[in-house]
Amino acid sequence: MLLVSLSLASSSTLGMSDSIIPPVEDSSASLAYSFHSPIVITRDSDFEYQGWSGRGSSSSPYSISNLNITSESVVCILIANTTSYFTIQDCWLGSEESDWEQGIITLSNVINGRIERNQFAAGSIAIKIEDSSNCIFTRNEIGTSLMGFLAYNLHDSEFSDNTQISGSMGYSVHIEDCTNVDITNNLFQDCLYEGIGLTSCAECDVAFNTLSGINQYNSQFGFTIRNSRECTLTQNNVTSFGTAIDIANGYLHTISMNYINICWRGINVRGNDIAISNNEITVVGFSIQLREAFRITINSNKLQGTIYATGMDIGGGGDSRVTGNVMSGLEYGMRIQGTENLEVSTNSFVECSVAITFEELASIGIEDGPPVNCRILNNQLEECGFSFSITDPAGMNHEITDNQIDGRPLLYLYGVTDLQINGSEYGQVILADCEHVSVTGGILDELILMFCTNCEISSVSITNRTNGVHIRYSSQIDIGYSQLVGNGAGIRAEWSNHCHIVGVTSRNNGHGLLLDSSPNSTIYDCDLYDNEYGLVLIGAHNSFVETNRIFRNAFGIYLLRTEDSYIGNNNVIDNSEIGLLLNRGSRFNTIIANSFGWNTVNVQCTGFDNIWDDGANKGNSWSDLGDSVIYMIDEDDFDRFPRSLWEENSTIVSGATSTGTNSTDVPEIVTATVGVIAGFSLIGGLAIAVSFVKRRNPI
Repeated sequence: MLLVSLSLASSSTLGMSDSIIPPVEDSSASLAYSFHSPIVITRDSDFEYQGWSGRGSSSSPYSISNLNITSESVVCILIANTTSYFTIQDCWLGSEESDWEQGIITLSNVINGRIERNQFAAGSIAIKIEDSSNCIFTRNEIGTSLMGFLAYNLHDSEFSDNTQISGSMGYSVHIEDCTNVDITNNLFQDCLYEGIGLTSCAECDVAFNTLSGINQYNSQFGFTIRNSRECTLTQNNVTSFGTAIDIANGYLHTISMNYINICWRGINVRGNDIAISNNEITVVGFSIQLREAFRITINSNKLQGTIYATGMDIGGGGDSRVTGNVMSGLEYGMRIQGTENLEVSTNSFVECSVAITFEELASIGIEDGPPVNCRILNNQLEECGFSFSITDPAGMNHEITDNQIDGRPLLYLYGVTDLQINGSEYGQVILADCEHVSVTGGILDELILMFCTNCEISSVSITNRTNGVHIRYSSQIDIGYSQLVGNGAGIRAEWSNHCHIVGVTSRNNGHGLLLDSSPNSTIYDCDLYDNEYGLVLIGAHNSFVETNRIFRNAFGIYLLRTEDSYIGNNNVIDNSEIGLLLNRGSRFNTIIANSFGWNTVNVQCTGFDNIWDDGANKGNSWSDLGDSVIYMIDEDDFDRFPRSLWEENSTIVSGATSTGTNSTDVPEIVTATVGVIAGFSLIGGLAIAVSFVKRRNPI
């Protein structure tokens, strides 16, 4: 029975539309063949009846060769319902029509066919085969526009060493419901939608193929394996696709030794029990993504990309292992979210912005939630560390041990109390859900405190990191007498309270100090200079900023949505944009006894109800006061008791790297208020300074 129809369900699976077929043109190559009309064979006896040479055996197959067949419809050669051995070779074939149900060569219910060294000059689909087995398709030149090879229910067959000669092709190879089909050493270029696709297949080997797409920003795929099992992709070369390899709803696949370059995404997996090893992947988006995937082994891959790319993005699923990989030059080496029982061990992270980030927010289609019970062991980190975007302390409960950062141990502590740490022994220090822990001394790569209470940091030095000290969801954190240079933010505090920063030098950072949603905090006796922003308070209500030297930044002090805070006795000098900026949401702040000098704009305020003097005789000192007796900031803001800051007094900042106070007097009522509310003795620093010398059990 002749079976040549392509079901509507199969067509919709691919999501194709009719393609434009270029006209068939005679060429010098086509003139070398014998012209022949289209061939239709529907039973074994037709080979002999039509006079084809051979006996139909493996040693003497029927032969159709050296023909020039140009069809005004679709099919040039149709063979169905045969068991004899046959070959179609060295033919020149062209079609001027498009039909989803047929190819230029259409085979149905055949075994023992060999299609070799033919040239498909024009048409829509070069070869279509269904319900067949033991066939070989090799060394053909394919110039069709939509598809090179389409197979349904094909078994124990081979498609190898074929080459695309057309300018572009929609779907190069697509097979469905096939077993033990080898697709090897083919070359297809400028694939519009899909290079090689397998759907509902088993035990297929796809190897040594070269595929190129249009560009990495399109949504096309290099390889797709969907609803399949036990297939192997190895030693393929894939470039310029949106996704190089996409695996969906299958299991027991092996993806190894492939070279993937200039793609948005390398390997995307939504399946189980898959081994991904020894691949070399360079992308602009994600090298390897797992989506609700279980028992995935990722081993010995080399992952590279741009500064905006991610090496591995693991969302959901669980029980996977990531071992022995090298991730370099990426924004994130790994992003981990919502997965359980993940092991990450013996990997190398080189010059990434962040080695591993632990996150809660999920991609579309995956539930939000932190990673659970992960084991991060024996990894090597160079010029990068770990970061956390977690809102629940339980999301920090992982085994993170024996990792090295720039040749020094990375210290991770969870749920520890009453401990003193010598920071000079470590690279990065991460405290999670800790209480009464102190870190003293050391040149650190980064210091992170998450969900901590009553912890102290002193005499540390951190340079050239995203954040020097990063505080989240913590309270009563004291930071003193430390050096923070060249970071994205010297100190970043978020969703915390009662953070006290004393005697810190923060320079050449994006933000010297940044306190976001961290009220009741204190910044005292600090040197903040040569930053983009010296000090930024965002929603840091009821905070105290006192006796600091803030100079040579673009912006000195920046208050956003901050209320009821005190800015007093600071030297804000020589900032290139604005000395002090209060936005519209900043209200009821008190700004007294500061020196604002030689900033491009000394002060700019769009907030309301802020106070600029003590109401008696103390205001601020201004370099641009002139002969005015009132310093007008705008129609709603003015200092009624200003002082003139003469240019010869600009040496006020000459001692900016010291920890001494400046020469401007602080109103006694202000000093007393700081002492009571911030818990300081004397003028705000002594209580914290004394606390720093306390020592607990050494680690």
